[in-house]
Amino acid sequence: MTADALFTEGSGARGAKVEPLAWPVLEPIQWRELRFDLGMLARLRFIEGYTQTQLARYLGKSVVSIQNHYSELRKCDLSTLGLAPKELEKIRCRLSSKE
Repeated sequence: MTADALFTEGSGARGAKVEPLAWPVLEPIQWRELRFDLGMLARLRFIEGYTQTQLARYLGKSVVSIQNHYSELRKCDLSTLGLAPKELEKIRCRLSSKE
């Protein structure tokens, strides 16, 4: 497109009118990560015996992030995590002994 194509006859300065440029539609950026699997965290922590440092390294997260997920795990309804009944019983026992 030439510079002349941007101008049309109109009432602007010196008889020319500048047409606005067409901008593409911008999509909003979503910074949310995929939902973290608390069931996997519970299984690794309480069944497999991983430490928080080992979990952080294994899952590619920081120790602080693992601590935050662990706090979320303690507040949630464990029966919604898709754990086997024996796993669920063992995890509940370990969580209740920590409190």
